[in-house]
Amino acid sequence: MRDKVIGIVVTEINKSLNTPVNVADVDLTFWGSFPNLSVDFNEVYIHDAIPEAKESDTLFYSHKIRLKFNPIDIFNKNYRVKKIEVFPGYAHLKQLADGRSNFDILKPTEDTTATSFSFSLKELQFKNFRLDYSHFGANQFQSTEIDELLLSGDFTENLVDLTAESNLKVNFIKSGEVKLVTNKTAYFNLNLRIDQEKGIIQLPDAPISIANLPFVFGMDMNENLIDIRLKANYLQLVDVAKNFNHYGTQKISELQGSGAVQFDLKYTTSRKENEIGKIECNFGVKNGKIIEPSKKVNISNINVSGFYGNTDKKFGEHLNLDKLNFQTIAGPFSGQLLITEFNEPHFRGKANGKVDLAILHAIFPIPTVQSTTGKISVDSNFDVKKANSGVEIRTCDGN
Repeated sequence: MRDKVIGIVVTEINKSLNTPVNVADVDLTFWGSFPNLSVDFNEVYIHDAIPEAKESDTLFYSHKIRLKFNPIDIFNKNYRVKKIEVFPGYAHLKQLADGRSNFDILKPTEDTTATSFSFSLKELQFKNFRLDYSHFGANQFQSTEIDELLLSGDFTENLVDLTAESNLKVNFIKSGEVKLVTNKTAYFNLNLRIDQEKGIIQLPDAPISIANLPFVFGMDMNENLIDIRLKANYLQLVDVAKNFNHYGTQKISELQGSGAVQFDLKYTTSRKENEIGKIECNFGVKNGKIIEPSKKVNISNINVSGFYGNTDKKFGEHLNLDKLNFQTIAGPFSGQLLITEFNEPHFRGKANGKVDLAILHAIFPIPTVQSTTGKISVDSNFDVKKANSGVEIRTCDGN
């Protein structure tokens, strides 16, 4: 019975794939998955589905893929898969600059012959799984560590309503030379609808948690469009500062203050060959105040209005802080900053006001500097460009 069940499963899976799958061994288990009967594929490896790929180029690897069956179905010679578990594992999806991908591994379903093997799938689960995605044409990359992801629903229907629940960590999301997100945990429990005939995925706007902060996430996908939305209104400035603290900040938990943070990110692409996805992100801080008691840091009247994106015809990918206002014990400060050409950054803007150096060091500490004191006053327009030979100061007038 063992060899027969394993033989049927392996044969049917190979019918669906157009690239070799390497498996170290296959086991039939019962006690490890009681009350289900399981076929375990151990050390599963799939090579990139690109002819010129190197031997080390991995599309997919998993220590174990477990297919679960109802023992009664097996006894009646109906080999219907109820659940698939993948743990631990790794996948790297690649979209090449010429439009080809490394994950085109499924054969078209031309054979309509009835078989005793089928997927009556209700659950798909990933544990300790890393998912990387590289779009070389668009110069966009991301990496995610999935602690656990559970997809529940009737996968056999043409119109599938799924529940997706996951704990994960986003290692990074990178566009060009800019890392949009690094090392942030996330949790979600979402409902999504998949139309398998039309290739449509819909995820209505729903709450998720990123770095312990509440966001709203939504997505629409079809063969001609990917539309992703991530936004947050009225995040508490102190909570954002605590959860997105930078290197060197001490006693971050002691921060106090008030003010609201707004964030609205949109990513769209028409999925055309070599198209660079459009990113538009508006963000800001309104009436903010930060107090750090142990270092006597007090920054008030924080108002920020900013934009990051790659849709502007003149500047291309850029970061624009149209408003950067705050007040310290030294007095008020206001400024504007535009950053373009991230490979060799180009900084343009103006600054006016006074800054307390002790407060500046408390917020942005330099590891080799123990302390700074004094106040600086500035009233200047500047245009500075990083070059191979160093820094090129094109304009720096005023005081």
